[in-house]
Amino acid sequence: MIEVSFACNDSRGHFAGHVLMLDFTADDPFETELRAYHEDIGSLGNGLAMARTDELVQLKTADVTCVVAICRGWSHWAGNMFWESCAMAEPDARVLARFALAHGFHAEEWNSEGIFADIVKAAKPR
Repeated sequence: MIEVSFACNDSRGHFAGHVLMLDFTADDPFETELRAYHEDIGSLGNGLAMARTDELVQLKTADVTCVVAICRGWSHWAGNMFWESCAMAEPDARVLARFALAHGFHAEEWNSEGIFADIVKAAKPR
């Protein structure tokens, strides 16, 4: 299972409906981490729209392109009040990573030997 953390809360710790950063971590965080941030994080950009239920997360672009993944066990304020996290199977985590990197997110930290290396290498350079 991959732990996926979403920077999706506002300054009061409430769900904001969009995600600006994603953090993917498996058993060994130094082996499999991919931290992606949206290109507009420092401006007025809203990243990707985000919706969630107890078992699903959906990321969506402004033109209604979307991806859905199955989540297990949401954690509120994972690390600090800006983050939520859940566990998901590796194939679902890879779908989210690929989608984020294709829609304005950049790989900030990743391991060239990790399970996300092929996705990061395949992403268009910005």
